Amino acid sequence: MGLFEELSVNYLHTKKPEQKDFVSHMHDSYEIYYFLTGNGSFCVEGNVYPLSQGDLFITRAVEAHHLILHGDEPYTRITIHFRPGKDMDEDLKKYLLSMYNPRCIGVHNCFSTRQFYKANWHTYIKELYKTDNMVKRQIYLLNILLELADSFPKIVDDYIHYPKDNVLRITHYIDEHFMEPISLEQICQKFFISQSQLNRNFKNNLGMTVKVYINRKRLFYANDLLKQGESPIQIYTKCGFNDYNTFYKAYRKQFGHSPKQQ
Repeated sequence: MGLFEELSVNYLHTKKPEQKDFVSHMHDSYEIYYFLTGNGSFCVEGNVYPLSQGDLFITRAVEAHHLILHGDEPYTRITIHFRPGKDMDEDLKKYLLSMYNPRCIGVHNCFSTRQFYKANWHTYIKELYKTDNMVKRQIYLLNILLELADSFPKIVDDYIHYPKDNVLRITHYIDEHFMEPISLEQICQKFFISQSQLNRNFKNNLGMTVKVYINRKRLFYANDLLKQGESPIQIYTKCGFNDYNTFYKAYRKQFGHSPKQQ
């Protein structure tokens, strides 16, 4: 059974969590994040969602996110990372990923347990984690995604704390244009903001400068294309890099190996 070419599950329990261990990051795959215990919020592209036990979050590739701690209570969560198999039926794939694509980044990420407390995915996620049988894992994930896709149109973002200072508008703009050679000057002119203020807003909301943010999006997008079988020499311009040497050095610094070693 090969519905998913990548499927990994991770359980984390930390008795004394520290904020320094939860920095903003991205993935080159789809993620399901399931919150079990702790005191904090989940930040996606600057939007902040208060956490309640049983909340489920979805993030797609290159969607920046991190945990914000509000205390030192023990923290527990389960994460699932996956990529659909190349042979998966296109209509099935489109439906399973309908809540990931083409949703705007940083919105409609949370399936709140307050709204979906009767959902079967609460059980499916725990069962998926418990089993080592890959066939069973794929079946559980399939059921989770089907139920999420059915529930997605009902999401109510009542609990979201939107970022100030135009951060969300700017991240949406970058998400639409990071594959182009956009510059900080362009962004500042479009949103009538200075570079120092722009970087300060990003550091406060996303924990990184705009340049780092854009480069990470480009590199994780490049990694996704490489996993799909494209060659390094074909993709660097698709990812917003002007020359291969700059792309090669940035990729090696981010992932610890050359793009040819994917």
